[in-house]
Amino acid sequence: MPSTNNEILNLLAKVEVFKNTVRDIQIIDREIKNVIYPKNNAEFAVYERKIEQLKYYWNSLSSDEVPEAVLHFIRAAANQGAPLNLLTSEV
Repeated sequence: MPSTNNEILNLLAKVEVFKNTVRDIQIIDREIKNVIYPKNNAEFAVYERKIEQLKYYWNSLSSDEVPEAVLHFIRAAANQGAPLNLLTSEV
């Protein structure tokens, strides 16, 4: 499951073009975190679908107003931490 950094998500939510997608990410993330342990195959399938939705929303976080390098850096920083080589002059 992709991790989410609420600090970065809260910052992104202040950018109008990201607001709706960030809200969707936060909703799905909360739903996933509320699952203690899937008790059967059906619950596990629901859990897996939510993880896929979370990945989808992260990957759909984009805007014509933001360069792709910046989006790549933001996604990396919010998930597992961005390596320094992604911190380019464009970012």
